Amino acid sequence: RVGNIENGKDTIIEACRRIENDEVDPSRITKSVLVIDEAQDMDENEYRLIKALINKNETMRVIAVGDDDQNIFSFRGSSSQYMQELLKYDNAKKYELVTNYRSKANLVEFTNKFVQTIDNRLKKTPIFAYQSDNGQIEVIKYKNEIIVPALKYHIKEGFIDSTCVLTRTNHEALQVLGILLKNGISCKLIRSSDRYQLINLQEIRFFLEELRNLNPNPKIDMADWQEAKRKLKVNYSDSDNYELCLQILNDFEVVSGNDMYYSDLEMFIKESKEEDFLSKGQGQVVISTIHKSKGWEFNHVILILDNYDISDDESKRALYVGLTRAKERITIHYNGEYFDKNHYDQYKNVKNLNYKYDNNDYAPSDFLLYHLSLEDIRLGSVHYTQDLIKTYKSGNLLNVDVNGILDNTKNKYICKYSKKFKTEIDKYIPLGYVPTRAKVKNIVYWYDKDKDKEYLVLLPEIELTKQSSTI
Repeated sequence: RVGNIENGKDTIIEACRRIENDEVDPSRITKSVLVIDEAQDMDENEYRLIKALINKNETMRVIAVGDDDQNIFSFRGSSSQYMQELLKYDNAKKYELVTNYRSKANLVEFTNKFVQTIDNRLKKTPIFAYQSDNGQIEVIKYKNEIIVPALKYHIKEGFIDSTCVLTRTNHEALQVLGILLKNGISCKLIRSSDRYQLINLQEIRFFLEELRNLNPNPKIDMADWQEAKRKLKVNYSDSDNYELCLQILNDFEVVSGNDMYYSDLEMFIKESKEEDFLSKGQGQVVISTIHKSKGWEFNHVILILDNYDISDDESKRALYVGLTRAKERITIHYNGEYFDKNHYDQYKNVKNLNYKYDNNDYAPSDFLLYHLSLEDIRLGSVHYTQDLIKTYKSGNLLNVDVNGILDNTKNKYICKYSKKFKTEIDKYIPLGYVPTRAKVKNIVYWYDKDKDKEYLVLLPEIELTKQSSTI
C-alpha cells in the first residue's frame, strides 16, 4: 500500500533519531554533496534531517536552492527561516540569482514592485528581466462579485494559447471550470494530488495486474507490455481516464528506455501526480488554485481575486507566485485596492499597465460544480455496493440527490455523502440550488484498515443548478 504525507513525517522523524543515535550504517549516509531544492519549503523535521546528515559528513558540500518570496506552505509547517539557518554555518555563502528569463520586462517590473510590500525578505536585489520587450498587464476592479463577470469578459474576448485562470480556493476553481465547460471552452483543472494517488486509480490497477499476470518476472518483456496496453484499450478505451493512463505509460517508456522493470514502474506511478501529465497546449485553458500553480508557466495568467486579503505576508507571497507564472500577459480581476494606481504610487510608471473599473452589481454564479474526494464520501456505504461500482467507468452518467449518488438504472444508492459534504450541499439548498447532474470522475481503491481490505470507491463530479439559471 502507498503511504501518505502523515506517514512521511513519521519516517523523517525516525530517520533523524536513528542517524543521531548512530543506528545507521555510515556507508548508507556518507555523501559528498547534498542538494536541497525548494529550500524555502523546509519544515522543522526536514531541517533536522539535513543537520543530522551535515553532522555525519563534515566535508559534505551543501547546495540549497530556494526563493523565500515563494514560501507559501506555512500551513504545512514550512518556513524560509530554515534556509536562513544554513547561512549560519561556517564558510556559508549566499548567491542571488536575479535574472528572470520567463517574463516580459514590464511584468517583471510589476512583480518587483509588488514583492517589495513583503516584510523580512532574504532576497535583497530586485529581479532583472532578460527580455527587453514588454507584455500586457490589465487590472479590472469590481464592486462585489467577480467570478461571473470576469469569465464573461474572457469568453467574449477569447482565450489565447497557454492560458491559466488562477483562484484562491478549490471551490472557486471548480466554479470557473463549470462555467467555462458550460460555455463550450476546452479546459482542464489542476487537481490536488491528495484527492487520490495514481497507483490507486482503477485503470492503472487493471494494467498493473494484467502485466503481472502475463509475466511475474522483475523485468518487463516488451511483448507483454504491449499486450497489457492492448487489454487496457479493450477494457477502458471508453473511460475518461484512458488518455491519462496512456500518457503515464508512454512517459515511463521514454524514461526507462529498453530496460523496463516492474518495481520501477510502480515507483514511477507512486511518485507521479496527475498534473505531471497535463498538456498546456492545444488551446486548452488551465484552471488552478494559486498554490497548485507553483512551478508552472503560461503565456497569459488570469487572476480572479475574490475578496483576496493581503494583510499578511503569506497571502502576499502566494499572490507573488501567481503573478510570476505569466510570460507575456497578466489580467487581474479583483475587488480590493492593493493594485490601484491611485492607491500605490509604485505602479504608476509600469509600462502597458491598463486599468478598468466595473461598478455594476453581479449575482453569484447559478451553477456550482464539485469533484468529490474520499473525505466527501461516507466510506462505509461502499462496502455493500462493490458489484455495482464495478459496472461503471470514468465518464459514465449517474443519478444524484441531496443525500448521495445513485445508480442510473436501478436508482439504488452507490455511495452516500459524508457528514462534511452533506453540510456543504445543505448550505445551498435554501438558496434554490438543486443537484441536477452527476458523472463518474474517478474510481479508486481505498484501504479500510479496520477490515484490512481494499474497496473500490466511486468519486463523482456533481452539479448544482439554481432554478432559471442562465450561465
